[in-house]
Amino acid sequence: MSQDKSSVADFTRAIERNPDDIHAYLERGQLYEKAGQYEQAIEDYSQIIRLDPAKAEAFYRRGNLYRKIKAFEPALADFDQAISLDPETARNWVGRGNTHFDRQAFEPAIADYSAALRLDPTYLAALYNRGKCYAEIEQDEAALADFTTVLQLDPQDAAAWLSRGRLYAKKGFYEIAIDDYTKVITFDTTDSLAFVGRGGSYTEIGEDTAARADFETALQLDPHEAKAYIGRGLLRAKQDDLAGAVADFDQAIRLSSADIEAWIMRGMLHYRQGRAESALADFTEAIRLDPQDARGAFGRALVYAGQGDHGRAVVNFSQALRHNQEFGAALVGRANSFHKLGEVEPALADYEQALQLNPFDAAVFYNRGLLYHHLGQVEAALADYGEAARLNPHDSAAWYNRACLLAGQNRPDEALADLRQALTVDQTGTVLANAPTDPDFEPLRADPRFQILLAEFST
Repeated sequence: MSQDKSSVADFTRAIERNPDDIHAYLERGQLYEKAGQYEQAIEDYSQIIRLDPAKAEAFYRRGNLYRKIKAFEPALADFDQAISLDPETARNWVGRGNTHFDRQAFEPAIADYSAALRLDPTYLAALYNRGKCYAEIEQDEAALADFTTVLQLDPQDAAAWLSRGRLYAKKGFYEIAIDDYTKVITFDTTDSLAFVGRGGSYTEIGEDTAARADFETALQLDPHEAKAYIGRGLLRAKQDDLAGAVADFDQAIRLSSADIEAWIMRGMLHYRQGRAESALADFTEAIRLDPQDARGAFGRALVYAGQGDHGRAVVNFSQALRHNQEFGAALVGRANSFHKLGEVEPALADYEQALQLNPFDAAVFYNRGLLYHHLGQVEAALADYGEAARLNPHDSAAWYNRACLLAGQNRPDEALADLRQALTVDQTGTVLANAPTDPDFEPLRADPRFQILLAEFST
């Protein structure tokens, strides 16, 4: 620093001797910039521009400083001027792209980074930052391509490994994500976020011991890393340690109260614990933090539906769907609430749309089967229960309800076969408890095979 101070003094004396010495202003400005004295640096670059309005470098450097102090409009104006004066220098485009990125104007940023890459295809910052922009606007394949190119050019770029790992995890390629996170850890064993990311991917593939170890390591490295508490909380929730999970989300919220993930996850746990008011409070805070995130309204709808307030549930499911039209669980939830309200046509429309999104969702077929069952549309109900059972052979309720309908249709052989299947897959004893007295099985009551079947499973 003393050497820099001496240099600043030297350049100041040079400026005093010659107030038009552009080189001295440029060198002194860079020293001020290095020392974090941005206002002085901006003044020196401004003086250069007054002396030579065609000096693109001065506009570029001043623009970078305006960006650092978040004065985005003057920063953009300076980069515009730098590009106008020197459109063949890639860093001018990158500077403007970075400013657009900081303003979350991702598409203009992509355009600027692309312009820089046409001039210099190996410009790592342009490639990496463009990849981040693509990730922000959910153009995941383009983002992966950019991060992969960065890694081909520089295999030791830990940030690119981390960003690519996150994308692979988002797309469900957890083993590849684990490899990428491990690369980051190889380069930097103190990167807590790499341990958090790898722990999350281990959780998804059922490697709970490895996941727990990674979350614990992340917290040892940084006890204030909220994402590590969120990751461990999700793991504990998966293991039905609801109290431990809530404690982790509590801590995450204390550390980062603006992190919507912690509010939503804690809300879901409160919902599972039957703590409706606490769940509503968490989901409402999540909506306040990010009204565009459909999960807050969805969670609140689940609570209202659980309380039997299906009118409010429909309103909140609808709010979730306004923000995410392909939110299948919200469609099913709204359909179920419409069913409870006796709104048959909207319910059927929602079930149909949910099946268009995911034709392999057994729960949708089962719930629509319930609606047809209540409407007395026996064949439609049988078809849906049958499809639900085919997609999820362990769904005892689908087998049981179909057996009830078949018994009423005087189809005893099929009814008994489905009842046997229901008894076989039932893990709770509910089927065996209900079947002997269920009025739907009255047509089978005199059939010796019915009594033999119940006796078989009773022992």
